[in-house]
Amino acid sequence: MNILQVMDIKNIILEDSYIEARIDITDFYNQSYGIVHGGLTITFAETLAGLGSKNILDENYMAVGQNITANHLRPKNIGGYLQGTGRLIHRGNRTHLWTIEVKDERNKLISVVNVTNAIMEQDSTKVEKGENS
Repeated sequence: MNILQVMDIKNIILEDSYIEARIDITDFYNQSYGIVHGGLTITFAETLAGLGSKNILDENYMAVGQNITANHLRPKNIGGYLQGTGRLIHRGNRTHLWTIEVKDERNKLISVVNVTNAIMEQDSTKVEKGENS
């Protein structure tokens, strides 16, 4: 099972410099105060930015999160959904910068997340046995 399946990300719309998707908010995402855990919003945004970058990359390349800056502007109660809308701000050879706005079902802005993706060749992540151990 992957993160898309766990989070049950729905209604994905992908274009060259745009992505949009939705996630339903259930008790699973409760921070214990009856509001959405901020980590969900960040994970949702990073996932959208990764999908957006993957959509425009050659099959020999991949995008991995390098830096994330999130500003949570208001809490989101459990229930309803979050809608993420991402725009590609910078498309370089080595990095992509996405801005993801996360809004609730009332179209209220919950978070703004900037995600920098490092662009790497697919085989550049292979780790030799004994390395990093």
